[in-house]
Amino acid sequence: MADYGSEKSKGGLFINDRRETANHPYWRGPVTITAAQGRLLVQHFKAGAETVEARLAGWKNRNDNGEYIGLQLEVEKPRDKQAAPTPPPPPPPPPSAPQSNSFDDFEDDIPF
Repeated sequence: MADYGSEKSKGGLFINDRRETANHPYWRGPVTITAAQGRLLVQHFKAGAETVEARLAGWKNRNDNGEYIGLQLEVEKPRDKQAAPTPPPPPPPPPSAPQSNSFDDFEDDIPF
C-alpha cells in the first residue's frame, strides 16, 4: 500500500466565469504545495522517477463567492531502494588437477 505523508497540499476549483470556448475549463483554481511535499517530489525525481503518484481528494463547498470544490493533494513517500542488492554469483571453483592414473599421462612427459 502506498505510504502518503501527513503533509497535505490544499487548493480549490471554482467555476470558471471566463470560459468562452469549448476548450476552456469549466472549473479552475489554485493549489498550494507545501515545502515538505516539494521535498518529497524532489526526492522522487532525484531517485530517477519519471512520474510521481499522488492522491487527490475533493469536497463540495460553498463560500461568499459561490460553490467550489475544495481539494487536498497527498504525495506518496518515495519507496526505500536501500534493500540489499543481489550479490553476484560465487566464482566457479578452480579446475581440479588432472589425475594421473593412466599411462597416457606418463608417456606425455617422455622426451622421445
